[in-house]
Amino acid sequence: MTNTSPSGEKEITSQKEPGIKDPKEGITNIGTGTPDTKKKHRYILLTVLLVILVIGIILVITVSTLSIDLQLAPLGGVSYPYTTTYSVEMEEGIPHDIGGIKIVFLSIDDEIFLRIGVEKGKMETGEKKTITERRAKITTLGFPVLDTNYMIVAQYLGMSGKNANFHISLKTSEQVPGYLIDRILPGDIRAVPV
Repeated sequence: MTNTSPSGEKEITSQKEPGIKDPKEGITNIGTGTPDTKKKHRYILLTVLLVILVIGIILVITVSTLSIDLQLAPLGGVSYPYTTTYSVEMEEGIPHDIGGIKIVFLSIDDEIFLRIGVEKGKMETGEKKTITERRAKITTLGFPVLDTNYMIVAQYLGMSGKNANFHISLKTSEQVPGYLIDRILPGDIRAVPV
């Protein structure tokens, strides 16, 4: 609102209109508090960040020291209560790595001639053969996490074009995680659980 003074100058006066509040009234300064409260919040925040940092460092060290050894000699007198069977197709004439053992085969009629590691032999349709019996050990930070014997048994089912079809059974003395099975049965052999 403006008023005119006796000298003719306009004066500006503030007058509140009914029902309109001054925007500065009733606002409290957020973030103000006693210095002790600010120190507590800062201490809690720093503690949480420090805990997250320590957990992150431990996880990085744990993962970076993780080792998987699939080629250890098996322990004697061990049973294999855990078995998973896979339907597997392998291409003829190409070396395949199963459990760290190179396997190569050629087919003639209803049988295949194969080389498993350094051993040579043949398999007829329906025949089962133990490919390997070994021990796998997973360690991290120098401590063993998993130690299990495993046995791989293959049953020849016949040819399908250039591919041989097998049922491969992975037998273990302990339950094993999926990433260990992926190391034993790599993706190039197209293994599907039966």
